[in-house]
Amino acid sequence: MHRKGTQRHEFPDKGSVDSSYSHKLRDLVKVAGLEGARAENASNSPEFGRYWEVVQSWSEQSRYQRHRTEAAEALITAVGERRNGVISWIKLYW
Repeated sequence: MHRKGTQRHEFPDKGSVDSSYSHKLRDLVKVAGLEGARAENASNSPEFGRYWEVVQSWSEQSRYQRHRTEAAEALITAVGERRNGVISWIKLYW
């Protein structure tokens, strides 16, 4: 399992704290120290890799744009698919 970056009674590194104030999933995965695990999972599961590309391309500005129904459904699947969805992977390190 992944070890927490900050232990009880420790102050986190200011750079890491500043980097964690982001909506960019790729940046958050790096701050969490999970880029290697993400890349390995994408290598072992092409479906997860495809889902990751769909999800990481989202931005906070995306929610204000109009999207085709197919694109919205693809995002929902990429996030929530039970076996290889991005949320299922994130929960492994929660």
